[in-house]
Order: sequence, then C-alpha cells, then structure tokens
Amino acid sequence: WARRLGATSGSHALRSLGPLAFLAPGARGREKLARPTLEPLAAVPEIMATVKAFLDSDLSLEMTARRTGLHRHTVRSHLQGARELSGLDPRVLGDALQLKLALVLGAVQAGQSQSS
Repeated sequence: WARRLGATSGSHALRSLGPLAFLAPGARGREKLARPTLEPLAAVPEIMATVKAFLDSDLSLEMTARRTGLHRHTVRSHLQGARELSGLDPRVLGDALQLKLALVLGAVQAGQSQSS
C-alpha cells in the first residue's frame, strides 16, 4: 500500500504510515495503532469531545463552535491540545484521517467487547 501511494520503498513501521496503517491486515495491528492514538486524548474528555465534533464537522472551526457551544478560540485551543497530547494535528488532513479511523476502530472494538 505504501508503494502504491508513493511512499519510499523498504520497510515501514505502522506508525510511520499514518492513515495507511489502518489498511494493515489483522485487527490486532490496527488496534495497536489506534490505542496509543486515543489514550492520551481520552485522558482529557473535553479535548476528545472537541476533536470528535471537529472531525464530524468536516474540519470546520465555526461549525464545531456552533455544535459544541464553545468559542472558536477555545476550539482552536482544544485542537492544539490534541496535537500536543497525541502528536497528530486534527487540522491537517492526514492526521485528521488517522484520528477519525482510530475513533471508528475504537467504537467498533468497544461494541464488540460489549457484545462479548
């Protein structure tokens, strides 16, 4: 997958592939990528909620502010906090995609563990 999308040839760690890592075979590998992405954000629920709203608002600060009732500057501050906590900037498309995939995978896994 990395070569198909123009990445250099050779070995790649899942973390270095960004959102492409979620194409890795096996749920365990994808879980290993999603968990460390989400755990730091889960420690600060207001930042996690803002990131989710931002991703669900097509990366729009104004729409996120309206949906959450937060001021635009507060939304920006929370997104900056998410970058500092996770190393991923929700305002950058590739990072936003990785965060969204981690959230979707986390929701799927939570649903599976509840049904078990």
